[in-house]
Amino acid sequence: MGRLRLHSLGLFFGIIFLASLIGQASAGWHAFNAEQAAEGLGTLTFWRYLVSADFAVDVSENWQSEYL
Repeated sequence: MGRLRLHSLGLFFGIIFLASLIGQASAGWHAFNAEQAAEGLGTLTFWRYLVSADFAVDVSENWQSEYL
């Protein structure tokens, strides 16, 4: 049996996990920048948002409500 076939279920769930995390990051980034613009404050680039505390809080709150 090939390695790809042997680990296909784990790979599938890993890929959909990463896709959902990327989707959450994109939606959170757009929402964050919309709030900042509405208040007349500066916006962040996508990469800067990924390392911000706002993204970490959003991810941890989502995981807490969904998985714990």
